[in-house]
Amino acid sequence: MPLMCRLYPFGFYAMGERTAVDVSFYCRSVGQGSGAPIGESIADYARLLPARDSADTRRHRLRDQVPLDGSTMWEIEHHMLSLLADGSLTPVDRIRCVLQFVRLATTGHPAQPTANLLRKAMAKGIPTQIRDAPPEATMDRTQQAVFYQ
Repeated sequence: MPLMCRLYPFGFYAMGERTAVDVSFYCRSVGQGSGAPIGESIADYARLLPARDSADTRRHRLRDQVPLDGSTMWEIEHHMLSLLADGSLTPVDRIRCVLQFVRLATTGHPAQPTANLLRKAMAKGIPTQIRDAPPEATMDRTQQAVFYQ
């Protein structure tokens, strides 16, 4: 049986020094929440994973012409997930935080050494900015003009 079939419904891919796990919600057991937790099968998956190409050859991209290594992509995803998990924000504000973070984090080249420090600062500061922003500040003048027409 091909490796992909033996790993289904999970997908594993290298992100720097770590391995990220994805799951297919097309799997009936996953969709219904009736399958065994992945924690029960870690040893089995660990034996199968060395069979895959362990090099992080897949180039991650946040936008055209800007490839990222797996470690940088992992760090950006970690910040996005922490913003989505911020219980002090409404669900809409969490999404606004992630969108603002991605917009700012992809300005310039995200792999530059100083970019990591800036992303950490943005992940801390953006929730406060979003929380304190008045609701009418969500659209700029051009967006407001188009909306009201």
